[in-house]
Amino acid sequence: MSGWLMLYPVLGAYLDGLVAGKRAAPRRWAISPAALLVVLAAVALGQAATGYGKLLLPAAFAHGDPTLEAVAWTPLRAELKARGYLDGNMFVVAPNWMDAGRIDQAPDGVLPVTVFGDLTEAKNFNFSDDPKSWLGRDALVIGRTITPDTQARLGPYFHSIEELPPVSFGRSGMREIELHILLAKKLKMPLPSFDSKRRG
Repeated sequence: MSGWLMLYPVLGAYLDGLVAGKRAAPRRWAISPAALLVVLAAVALGQAATGYGKLLLPAAFAHGDPTLEAVAWTPLRAELKARGYLDGNMFVVAPNWMDAGRIDQAPDGVLPVTVFGDLTEAKNFNFSDDPKSWLGRDALVIGRTITPDTQARLGPYFHSIEELPPVSFGRSGMREIELHILLAKKLKMPLPSFDSKRRG
């Protein structure tokens, strides 16, 4: 944050007056935080890559693991391919833009992705495809959380919606991320888009 830059001269003057010519102390102070930063970075990167912290100190991650946000959802592609969903003329519906971005990256753009939920937060996903082009096509509704309300609001747009087995994956063979999947059959009318909501 650039607003704090003005404090650097003040900090420098304070340190200069504090050490009063003792050059060794500032050097030690500089080396110690730098070494600590390297150690903390190594621990954080190791946790993000392997998730080993959950195995060594499970209590520390009892309320969640922020490094899970660094885990790519690439195993989703293999699972969708194994189930035969990458070969059909389908599209994906995500409950929010964050899940949509990860889902879009996983199949590498093979399936078009849209957001059904808060359209003001749909980002680019409401402009990448024409919702009318999906009429008559099946959709996969994929997300970390798919509420009964979301499923109920999707109901009128499709002929039927059924729940499929979830997909679980993670680091070091652990099941850390579970994605819920619904199969929505035959889109009857265009899903709402930001443009249509704005015009309405």
